[in-house]
Amino acid sequence: AAAALADASRQQELLLTLIAELLKQNRTRFDSLWPSVAPAVAAALAPPAPIALLERGAVALLRLCQRLIHRAGALDAVLPSLAPVLADATNGAMAKGGADAAAAADEVSSGVLQLLRAGAAAEIKSADAWAVVLSLASSPPLVALPSASARAFDALTEVSRDVCALNFHSLIDALEAHAKAVAAPAGRAELAIDLLFELHAKLEPIVAELRDNRRRAEVVSEEAAWLQLWLPVLRAVFVQCFDKRAVVRDHAVAVLQRALLDGGRRPMPAAVWGRTFEQVVFPLLAELLQRTMDGRL
Repeated sequence: AAAALADASRQQELLLTLIAELLKQNRTRFDSLWPSVAPAVAAALAPPAPIALLERGAVALLRLCQRLIHRAGALDAVLPSLAPVLADATNGAMAKGGADAAAAADEVSSGVLQLLRAGAAAEIKSADAWAVVLSLASSPPLVALPSASARAFDALTEVSRDVCALNFHSLIDALEAHAKAVAAPAGRAELAIDLLFELHAKLEPIVAELRDNRRRAEVVSEEAAWLQLWLPVLRAVFVQCFDKRAVVRDHAVAVLQRALLDGGRRPMPAAVWGRTFEQVVFPLLAELLQRTMDGRL
């Protein structure tokens, strides 16, 4: 039975490699070919696929995306097919660690970084595609390994430079995952918190983008836009104020203070400030008071 499974896995690896090469050689026909081959890709990566197959599949698809960067809509079509790799990295065999998982994490982190450095950020127009890319760059196996974590964080830095409404929330989640990663150096957690503050500094154009997006089915009020964008940033920094590492904790408190003071110079509706005090400021003060009383500070 084990030999049969191994043979099936090798056949699936070969299939994925051939599909990727076929699409690379026929980039101008991608729109007509992808609907036919997508089900085969999904079947090959479906659980419980072996780690080696997930690694080969992820690498093949990420390299394919590099070749398709300037093909309109191609990245938005291909990247969501990596969702099974993400699921395994989060809850499957890859998340449990081991040599195979480490090798897979290294390959995936390299592929994500190369894709973004090749200019993919300007071509991804789907929130779902962004969610897969940024979740891969912050999945447990990647943030737990030094080399993979460093490359994944570099990928997040690339995205942060030109953050937009489509990737804003996924980027917050990814940066928070790196900030909380105890296996990574404390200095990287501080850098992740700094990038969260930089997102805070870029909020106004993203609020405008969210409100002016004519493709949305509903009108987004200014108050709702600020609540959707500013509060998640503050909450992500707030969580790091209680990190077990003192240097990370102190840095997060300082950054949160800067963000709140800077917010006072922004044209935000009064209701946004009310929610900010309810969800960030008051809980922070209450937790600090409790920890002081318990002797934990």
